[in-house]
Amino acid sequence: MFKRKIYDRMVSWKEEEKRSVLIIEGAGGVGKTSTVEEFGKNEYGSYIRIDLSKKSRSMEGMLLDCQSDPMGFVVRLQAMTGRKLIPYDGLVILDSIQEIQCAR
Repeated sequence: MFKRKIYDRMVSWKEEEKRSVLIIEGAGGVGKTSTVEEFGKNEYGSYIRIDLSKKSRSMEGMLLDCQSDPMGFVVRLQAMTGRKLIPYDGLVILDSIQEIQCAR
């Protein structure tokens, strides 16, 4: 039930003409990450998932450096992960965003 509801909400979010960041909150262990990854696989041509619970100074520094430059963040993220995002059909998933204060 939860997965279907949140998945449907993510599809609605994707279809919005003017959308901003989507934050999914909830208890641990209920399937948020797996549902978001499934959404990325099914609804986008490419996606990159970064688990921020594995804190690193380089990731925190990159997030701070790129706060006013989203495209710079995407370019650096692609270089860091070795994965390419398809323009206008790519998704960035920042998992456990609460772990790095500047990420929000």
